[in-house]
Amino acid sequence: NYPNPFSENTVIEFYLSKSQHAKVCIYDQLGNKLFTLTDESHSKGKHRISFNKAILSDGIYYYRLILNEGIISKKLQIID
Repeated sequence: NYPNPFSENTVIEFYLSKSQHAKVCIYDQLGNKLFTLTDESHSKGKHRISFNKAILSDGIYYYRLILNEGIISKKLQIID
């Protein structure tokens, strides 16, 4: 995601080598799911999801890209 850290908005990008179902969720440090940003079929290619921090406070959060092949987890940081 970029920018990271961010204060208001960030963009999560991912590339799919084939069309498939993709789910992107935001989690807190304890592993609690806070938001689901997408949960649908996506075509092959590059995808971008904008995320606004909304009601979240400053801190460390994680996002997971869940695909048929597995899960990719990355850290994102919100700063004031």
